[in-house]
Amino acid sequence: MTVQCNLCDHPPKPAEAITLAMGHPDPAQRIYQCQKHLYRAGCVVPLCRRTFKVDAHCEILCGKHWRGAPKRDRLLHQRIMRKINRIGLTPQLQRLGNKVFARIKIAAIEAAFGIDG
Repeated sequence: MTVQCNLCDHPPKPAEAITLAMGHPDPAQRIYQCQKHLYRAGCVVPLCRRTFKVDAHCEILCGKHWRGAPKRDRLLHQRIMRKINRIGLTPQLQRLGNKVFARIKIAAIEAAFGIDG
């Protein structure tokens, strides 16, 4: 089985090392990255080629797709993040932040592909 970087379309050169960035029991869902993309994460919208420098695996929306999400959800997410910065991360705020981000992510993907949600 040949593996290629999840962020590149081109297959790796013979001397280029492909690293397992995030393991998963299902080989189809493992994330492999070439040396060029080793500490980078891609926008969660499929077919978007924007990447960001990160220290750990995380989900990120690029600015174009972030603005495609409903403003009310973006403002709610901003309010939650401000509260986390002010009082610290609590399990309740983490759950709420994850729930709102999941809603934003779905809306951004639907907007990117022209689906009315």
